[in-house]
Amino acid sequence: MTAPTDVDVLVIMVTNEVQAEDVLYGHLGAVEAIPSGATVVLASTVSPAFVSQLERRLESKFFSLLDDRGKSLQSVFSNGLQ
Repeated sequence: MTAPTDVDVLVIMVTNEVQAEDVLYGHLGAVEAIPSGATVVLASTVSPAFVSQLERRLESKFFSLLDDRGKSLQSVFSNGLQ
């Protein structure tokens, strides 16, 4: 399996943070493969801290991070979970 290279949106549907991290930065290395400006949609069970950290990392490469409804994950967690 290889990471996609010509996408505007990358949807990640895995079980947890470890798997999401692996897709993005591990052996698949999707962050290095997808074009700058792509949107990453994360539909996984992850902690608010993981989302904050991931969003900062993705923004440094000019990616945006959305949940599976198209909302910014940062705003979902900052407004919805305490």
